[in-house]
Amino acid sequence: MSEEERYAHQLVEGVVLEALASFAPKYRNGGAMLNTNDNNDTERRRESVSSEETLKNAINLLGGEESESQSLEKPSTPRRRASLFHLEYNEVKRLRRSSCKLHLLPQAKVQDMKRFIIQSEEMRKAKDSSMKRYMDKHNLPGIFEALMTSAAIMQPEDHRRHILSLLYKLQGFQGLVTWNMFIPEDKCPPRRILPYWMLRGEEDDNTPTPEMYHVARVYNSRRVLGPVFKEWMNWYRRRQVLKKRLFERLEMALQHYQHSIVRKYFKPLVERRRINMERRAMVLRQMQNARTANLLQIVFSAWKKYTEHARLASLYFEEISRAQAKDHDLLAQEGDNFTALPFHLRVKIFTYLGLLDRMECLRVCRTWREVAQSPVLWNSVFFTEMRNKCQDAAISYVVMKYQPFLCKVNLRGCYRVTNYGFSLLGQCSNLQDLNLSECAVLRDAALKVVVEGCPSLMYLNLSSCGITDLSLKYLSQNCDNLCYLSLACCENITPLGCGFFAEGTGCDQLTWLDLSSCPRVDDEGLKLIGAKCGLLSTVLLNDLVQISDEGLISICSICPFLDTLSIRRCTSLTNVALEGLGKYCSKLKHLELSENKHFTTDGFRALSSKMKLKTLVVEDCARVRDGVMQCICKHPLEYLSIERCGGITDSGMKQLAQGRARDHLQFLRLSHLTKVTDTGMRSIQRACGNLYHLDLSGCVSITDLCLEPILCSCERLTTLNLNGCAGVGDGLLKALKMSHIFSITWLDLSGCVELTDLTLEGITQVCPHLVHLSLTGCVGITDKGFKEFSIGCGNLQWLSLAYCEQLTDQCLSFIAAACRNLSTLHLFGITSISNASIEKLLAHIAGLKTISLISSSKVTHGMVVRLRERNQKVKIHYDMEEPEFETGLPLRTVYDPELFDE
Repeated sequence: MSEEERYAHQLVEGVVLEALASFAPKYRNGGAMLNTNDNNDTERRRESVSSEETLKNAINLLGGEESESQSLEKPSTPRRRASLFHLEYNEVKRLRRSSCKLHLLPQAKVQDMKRFIIQSEEMRKAKDSSMKRYMDKHNLPGIFEALMTSAAIMQPEDHRRHILSLLYKLQGFQGLVTWNMFIPEDKCPPRRILPYWMLRGEEDDNTPTPEMYHVARVYNSRRVLGPVFKEWMNWYRRRQVLKKRLFERLEMALQHYQHSIVRKYFKPLVERRRINMERRAMVLRQMQNARTANLLQIVFSAWKKYTEHARLASLYFEEISRAQAKDHDLLAQEGDNFTALPFHLRVKIFTYLGLLDRMECLRVCRTWREVAQSPVLWNSVFFTEMRNKCQDAAISYVVMKYQPFLCKVNLRGCYRVTNYGFSLLGQCSNLQDLNLSECAVLRDAALKVVVEGCPSLMYLNLSSCGITDLSLKYLSQNCDNLCYLSLACCENITPLGCGFFAEGTGCDQLTWLDLSSCPRVDDEGLKLIGAKCGLLSTVLLNDLVQISDEGLISICSICPFLDTLSIRRCTSLTNVALEGLGKYCSKLKHLELSENKHFTTDGFRALSSKMKLKTLVVEDCARVRDGVMQCICKHPLEYLSIERCGGITDSGMKQLAQGRARDHLQFLRLSHLTKVTDTGMRSIQRACGNLYHLDLSGCVSITDLCLEPILCSCERLTTLNLNGCAGVGDGLLKALKMSHIFSITWLDLSGCVELTDLTLEGITQVCPHLVHLSLTGCVGITDKGFKEFSIGCGNLQWLSLAYCEQLTDQCLSFIAAACRNLSTLHLFGITSISNASIEKLLAHIAGLKTISLISSSKVTHGMVVRLRERNQKVKIHYDMEEPEFETGLPLRTVYDPELFDE
């Protein structure tokens, strides 16, 4: 209870009740007069206080003045008049309580008491109703509530004077009296502070208020409607379940009815259809059997005729073979083991000989001539072995004699053959593989005769030929089966020729195309070729400086099967081209991006989206950084070549070892990476588990310390290239011993100036199968090292000792005694060798084919001339200029045009 409510209660109990008590006599005497106005009781609560008489009486009561109605009775005091009223009311209540003891009094007394009680009750009710009507008519409870609320809120010092002042304000007031009309807005409470029972009297104590009705209604609504609603919801759910079950049963009944109708009407139709189908099938089987019998009769008749003809033909050829065998046996000489062999074995032996050797065999004897002229041996003819000796006569002889059997012809580098000789190949209708590369004299007319006469041509190599755009026109018109075409270094090919190529009906099966070093081919030519050859899988576009990103993207978007692409030295390409490759070439597996200064990490990141590269060659790309390694290591690479990329550091090597490539790498070339040290090389040991080939040439910052962990991980290593690694010394031997690798056959130690005889003495023990060894520039090697080296080098075929200045004739004597299988020996730069050692070397090594000497050595020019005359098969290089050594490295990329020579 708030402070205002507590103060109002005290005010009502102290002052106001006294005023009401003093007003009670007037209520008792004037009840009859008040009853005259009972007709309008229904509107009494809404009428305003309009009777000034009532206000004056209330003012007189509160102010001490007496009204005219009070002067009639003049009770002693207001307190006395209230006491009389209460005594009378208490007497009635006492009689009510004593009514429970009526059986103890006399009957007359009981009747009088009952009558008195009834009369008293009737009088009380009449007085109460009159008083209630009077108070309701003049809105005395509302005025009382407004006065008491104002006194409680304002809390004046003199309550009587405050109330009198408010009553004076109400005189002549015609409006509606509210409980808060005398309270300022800033002090007005949010709700009424006087309870209902203070405004109504004792007779209304049991009458509920509107608030009580509202609370009772809410409570009873929840108490009564809650269970009712819950029960109704349960009933509704049960009704829904029953309705659902009813609908399911109705659906089942409907389906049953429909099925019964179907069975009733359609079952006979189905049975009739089945009978008709069986009859039709039976008729068809009978017709098929009759047709099959007729066909079998025809086939067997034709087969009988064919077998009879084949039997006669086989008998004929058997007679011919017997006659040839007898002739061969008659030609066989006594004591000749080769001629004593069966004919097919002798032919098999001749298949391992080259063209020149077979030509020599034709002049041995009649028996060898018969074998050498066997058609099986002339299926493939390699005129490239003859080179400058090959002329039109040789081609004419082979074509005239073995024309039906020729399927493969190689004329690479035969520059003495004229266009007439080339045109003779047009007579070989079964020719499928033709290599005319490096034949600069070839012209369009000769090529036209060849392609028109060889409709089965599938492989054609025209690299470095003098053909023009007309040749492309002839190819597209005649070569319907062409699959492989090389136009590398054909400088006369233009976009016009590409247009001719796209107009023809042939060459639509092309899968392998080489346009490298065709400087006049541009984006328009690539678009035309791509539109013509949609089945391309291998495209080589090296050294095409005129093509841009647009041209490359156009051919890649048209060729969905592209899996091999080489764009070496295409300097106009940027990262946009790499993004196009990543977008369109999802099947790309082999890619070469060498010598381009525009490719960066962003371009390589685009390659990591769809494709799964197996071969990647990145050489001499100046803007390549360690981030590129993170991109390319996501591919399952088997062949990775990174050469002369100065931005690669040890961090890039660590990223390479953490990607998917480490589980698939078989060939790894990390050449001329000057910023990579031993720390970076040690980290790649995890990527060396499947390596067969490792190339670390030109890595000048590495030493012996990184080789041991790498070699210990390379259990399958066969090739090791350390060319130019000046920091590698005798620690290499220790690393090879610790790794237990005995499969190395190719070893390049050129430029390893710290190597000594100690490594040379033990190299054959750890590499017993060594075939290729390069010691060029190893100035620390002497003759002493070759004494132990010569014991285990029986398999050596290629050896380079160029610029090993401490070697003498003693070294060559060791080599001549041990290396009997040697075919190539480079001694350029050794000035201490003499004529006798070279002569002895050539005498002991019969298979030697190439030897290089410097003209400033002790070997004289006259000795070289005599050795050349005596050993014509040996190529002796004797000059002051260093020759270009063929290293014999068995590692070539898929883009090498030499594939046509296989």
